[in-house]
Formats: sequence, structure tokens, C-alpha cells
Amino acid sequence: MSDKWEYKIVEGGQGMTGDGIRKKSETILNNWGLQGWECYHVKTDAYPSVFYLKRPK
Repeated sequence: MSDKWEYKIVEGGQGMTGDGIRKKSETILNNWGLQGWECYHVKTDAYPSVFYLKRPK
């Protein structure tokens, strides 16, 4: 396992509301996951939600 990480901050929903945010956020996270990114935190007190991602360098 790598001791160094690469980080990315991603907004979910991109201006959508309700079910659209959930669907778009799920798609965003799945796409980043396929590229090796892991979501280690979700900031839900902001709008839209912000996802904090990391992956080994």
C-alpha cells in the first residue's frame, strides 16, 4: 500500500435538486470509483454536497 495519496474534491449534483442530485451524485461517485478513487468523506452541510476523494499515488 502506498504511503502517499492523491486527493480530489468533487461537488455532487451540479445544481440539480431532489432525486436528480442523488442520481447524479451516484453516477459521479461510481465513475470516480472506476478510476480508483475512494470517497473518504462527504460534506452534507453545504449545498450541493461535497465529496472528498483519495487514491494511492
